[in-house]
Amino acid sequence: MNSSLHEKLKALSDFVNDTVPIDYQAVQFTTYRNSTENDDIEIVLQVSIQSRKRMGLSFAQVSADGFRISPNGEIQTLPKEALYDYT
Repeated sequence: MNSSLHEKLKALSDFVNDTVPIDYQAVQFTTYRNSTENDDIEIVLQVSIQSRKRMGLSFAQVSADGFRISPNGEIQTLPKEALYDYT
């Protein structure tokens, strides 16, 4: 069953970005799809919440989470170290 999920994820775009206003703040959702050398697929969801400007400066909270799925359907959570580039 998860092997068919691998094929569906393989067909996704490498990068999808959407911004949604929530409680007067811009919340940006970005999904990244990366393929590895051994045909694993890594999916990362990044969320960035823009807060109101304070003293002329704009601040954002950024977090990310993700997983890796192998061609045989095995799923593993990506370690924090693998998510550093997304936060």
